This record gives sequence, C-alpha cells and structure tokens, in this order.
Amino acid sequence: MFFRDYKNSVTFFRRKFELGEVCTHYGLQSFIVKSKYELPWTGSSICKNKNMAVRKLLSESLERLALGYNMESEKEIKLLSFNSNNIISVKGKEVSYGSKYVFGSIDTTGTASGVFKSDDIINKAIFELLEKNELLLLWYGLLAEEYKLSDEEHEDYMKYFNDLYVLTDEIRVFFNRNLSNGFGFFVFLFKDKKLVGAGCAFNLVFKKALFSAIQEAYNLTIIYRDTSFGHYKHLTDEEHKEVLNHLDRISLSKYKIDNFNESKTLELKNCSDDIYICFLNRCKFSYGKTIKVYSKKMYNCLPSRYNFKRCGEKEILKYFKIDIHNNEIPDCCII
Repeated sequence: MFFRDYKNSVTFFRRKFELGEVCTHYGLQSFIVKSKYELPWTGSSICKNKNMAVRKLLSESLERLALGYNMESEKEIKLLSFNSNNIISVKGKEVSYGSKYVFGSIDTTGTASGVFKSDDIINKAIFELLEKNELLLLWYGLLAEEYKLSDEEHEDYMKYFNDLYVLTDEIRVFFNRNLSNGFGFFVFLFKDKKLVGAGCAFNLVFKKALFSAIQEAYNLTIIYRDTSFGHYKHLTDEEHKEVLNHLDRISLSKYKIDNFNESKTLELKNCSDDIYICFLNRCKFSYGKTIKVYSKKMYNCLPSRYNFKRCGEKEILKYFKIDIHNNEIPDCCII
C-alpha cells in the first residue's frame, strides 16, 4: 500500500469560484531506506485536474525517495557540468541528504521528477536551486524589491486566497534578479500580523514566476491551516513581529531591477555558473526520471543558519558581501 493510511493522508480541497475544479492534495508517506533510515515526508500538489494533481503528488514523493536511496552508498556517481559538459565523479552518499564534503548541506532543493523531456526536468531543478539562493539574497542581503500589487491584482489574489477559507488579510510580494536572467518571486501571507504562509518561485517569465509563487503560498498555507505542526506555528509573537519588520527593511532597501527583458534561455552569472546535474534514480524506479542539481558556489539547501553551520560560508556570500551572522537579521524561517 503506497500510503500507510489513505483516508488520513490524502486530502482534496475544491475551490468553488473557478470554472474548473482546482484540487489541492497532500499526503504523508514514509519509506525505509537501507533498513536503517526512515524518511517521512509531506508531499503536496495543486492542479485543476484531479488525476494530474495526484501525479504531481506522486512525483514529489519519488523525488524524496530517489534522493534518500544513496544515503550510505560508496558507489561512484557521475555528474555533468551544466555549462562546460565536464563530468565529475563522487560517491553516492555525497549526493544524498545531510552535510556533505563536496556540496555542503543537502536537502530536496534543486530536485525535480517527471516523465517529460530531460531538458524540462533539468530546468525545473535548476530553477528551484536558483529560487532558494535568491531567497538567501533577499533575506540576508536585502537584495530584493517589493512588488506593489495593483488594486485589481490585490482584489483578485485576496479572493484567490480567501474564497475557500479566510487564510490571509495581508499579502507582501518581493522579487529579485541576482543570479541569472530569470526572476525570483517571494510571497508572504499574514493574518492578524502573524506569518501564516509563504511561497517562492523562479522563472524566466516575470508573470509566470509571480503566479507560481502565489500558487505555492496558497498550497502550503491551506495544508497547515488547521494543524499544530505547521512550519510557522512554532514562531513566537516576537518572532512574527521580527519577520514583518524585516520585510519592511527589505522594502526600504535601495535594490532596484532596471532590466525586465525576458528570455527563453537561462543565462547564469559568474556567482552561479558551477551547476552539476545528477540523474538520481537510474533503473531503480520505473516512474519517470528524477534529476537533482548541485552547486559548490551556492547553497543546496534552505538558507537557514543551522544549514550554514553545517557547510560553512560559500562563494555566493563573499560575492555579494553578505554577513549571515548579522544579529539584526532574524534567521530565515521560509520553506
């Protein structure tokens, strides 16, 4: 049985104001790896088609499984350089979860799965890696600009978030463009001055990045709406206030984007041009392909201070002259 308890672990939310049915699914599964590690995950997806939403949920689950499979492997795995087509070899355990010698701390950041073209899966994985590192630059370097929603956009998005449940009474949106010719977008949702959800996205197309971040914020917020284990439930009133104040500081920063040209081809800057591609699942799993990308210059994990301690200060921090130990900046709590 794929889920331990299907009825308790798969939930369907339907949004009534759309012409098509929009379903948000989430499930909790666990896998035993090498008879030593048990890896529990929360998978989630959002889609107008129920079958596609379940497929996305399964795809996300398989990403976690493929990444965890090599946790103790001494077998060599080959990685392909995205820019130069050079090949490097590392031990399997170096591309799995945890703190590693080659790439530092590793989580699911930069992982993608699917049955479509490999180029599309690779781009999806790279976009996620860039997204999390743009989040780092926003949070610790104040390198982002606030996106002011028009009255029409604000009304539409408030309706989007609050039609099924009243999720938020304040939306803050930021965007940046530091690592490539793509756009990073970051959506923060507050209710009664408390952070209730957030969404991040990266895309070469401005509006696609914006709406993908909106979708992710909705997805994660509704999943943890009535739970005690939601990611932001542990924040104290003071910490919620610190997050709001920090976003105000980012909003007042002098960061501005002058070039809004869109491109069909990703172009990386010197601080982000060492991306390596790994085909994780090989012949072990029959459902599509799972690809993860890694970087020595950037972080391969969420930008929390806990993760920074596990892999040290990487080149991206030196390039942008960022002090991650600045006590005036709260720890990044965004997932």
